[in-house]
Amino acid sequence: MNLKINEFNTDLEYAAKDSLFTNFYSNFFTGIKTIKFVEDLDTQKKGIDKIITFNNGHIITIDEKKRRKDYNDILIEIYKNKGLKRKGWLYYTEADFIAYGMEDTKRVFLINTLSLQELYYMNEEKWLSYKPLYSYNPGYVTENRAIPIKELKHCIIAVFEEL
Repeated sequence: MNLKINEFNTDLEYAAKDSLFTNFYSNFFTGIKTIKFVEDLDTQKKGIDKIITFNNGHIITIDEKKRRKDYNDILIEIYKNKGLKRKGWLYYTEADFIAYGMEDTKRVFLINTLSLQELYYMNEEKWLSYKPLYSYNPGYVTENRAIPIKELKHCIIAVFEEL
């Protein structure tokens, strides 16, 4: 079996260079003053990838997730480290929103983080019954569940499709 190994720094660099999310933010939000890519590791560990500041001074934080292929679902990380049973981003992200992008279809979903977490706890047994999907990283394995988009409609704020 040939496993693809993920590299955090490579994936982070890949995400930073991509315009899919920036195009989404520019088309969805009005009055953006700045979009800051978070490089601080402590802030990154809180699940915050971007900080958007608006002209009126309001600030929102975003945790960005991207998949290379659109499977019409959202991959939810249950365990960041399956072996150590370290909870995944679903549990610990402190971002206001999750921006979930699909590279091949150029679709981006803006998801309210608290609504997603609440929906998870209401449907935990069902969602955990879905087949686990694993991502292999140097020294650890993450465990995920693919949740159909139709099950997330109550926490999806916007969908953007780049033309």
